[in-house]
Amino acid sequence: MLDIGLPELLMIALVGLVAIGPERLPQAMKGMGLFVGRLQRKFSHLKDEIEEEIGVDDIRRQLHNEEILEETKHFAEVLKDPALSGTNNKLNSSSSKETPTQPDDA
Repeated sequence: MLDIGLPELLMIALVGLVAIGPERLPQAMKGMGLFVGRLQRKFSHLKDEIEEEIGVDDIRRQLHNEEILEETKHFAEVLKDPALSGTNNKLNSSSSKETPTQPDDA
């Protein structure tokens, strides 16, 4: 959001120290922190109201359902692939041939 690094913060603190003075600087910083906190809460509340109004949850749910439908179609196409069906038949026939027989102990 804001790309403020350490040098910028030090410059702001230095200007604040000169402009406000060392006695009132802690109170000013506390007030600024409270203001920024209130501003963040208001923006968050506003964002939640807008998302609720336009139905973002419904849109996300619909997109998720469409993704699942596309994956299902893809898997159905893969299973219909003739190369895989031949492999499937080979696996089924080999597994039926490998069934163990019971010896007669009588």
